[in-house]
Amino acid sequence: MKISRQLSLVASMALFLTSAPALALPQESRAKPAPTQRAKRAQDVAPRQAAQQQGERARKARQQQAEKNAQRAKNARGAQQGEKKAQNAQRAKNVREAQQGDKSAQRAQNARGAQQTDKNAQRAQNARGAQQTDKNAQRAQNARGAQQANKNAERTKNAREAQQAEKTAERTKNAREAQQANKNAERAANARSGREALNASAVRLLGVEIKKHEVNMAKIEELTSVYTRSGDKSKLARVAALREAENVRYSKVITRFKAGLGDKGFARVRTRLERSKR
Repeated sequence: MKISRQLSLVASMALFLTSAPALALPQESRAKPAPTQRAKRAQDVAPRQAAQQQGERARKARQQQAEKNAQRAKNARGAQQGEKKAQNAQRAKNVREAQQGDKSAQRAQNARGAQQTDKNAQRAQNARGAQQTDKNAQRAQNARGAQQANKNAERTKNAREAQQAEKTAERTKNAREAQQANKNAERAANARSGREALNASAVRLLGVEIKKHEVNMAKIEELTSVYTRSGDKSKLARVAALREAENVRYSKVITRFKAGLGDKGFARVRTRLERSKR
């Protein structure tokens, strides 16, 4: 806009200078003496020459001014063209910079997208790892629970077996006490009733002892069968010890009966006992 205004001003000045009339020479205001013919002609020629020279100078001045104006206009056009080229260059530079900025922004966006993808993948991997850890912990807890349940079942089983063993021992003790009571009763009966009463009591007591022995051996055989199926060797050893103890006890009972009755008396008692079973 500023350059256009300067060009308009220069063009107006050139037009004014080229269209202005030639400057008139000033006239003499004072009265002069009448010149001679030659002087008059010379006087008439001099103003014309001066006017011509003045016009020539004015024409040259106008031509120079016009050339200057033309040069200024040319320079202005060149400056305007240069400014346009500079503007175009600046626009091209701005476009290149904008394109470069877009590329950089796209690269940054792609880099952020890649980073976000990596983060998401890492989070997913961490989540899978946490789930696997939870599953492993749950499995370990379940395994510990199963082991504890097995231990509890084993303890319960051992407690029941211990209770059964205690009951068996209690029964054995009761049997011994009953045997001792029977012995005492037998001795008292023999003392009171004589030989026949002694034999009757002996038959009854022997029957009790034989029945007790049969019951105990049946229980021992039942336990042996159970522990044989389960494969519990320690329990089988304990049952074998019980069998041996029962056999020892029964042998001692029979020995005492034989010692008290004698061989013949024991044989008679045994015969009466067999007959009573029939």
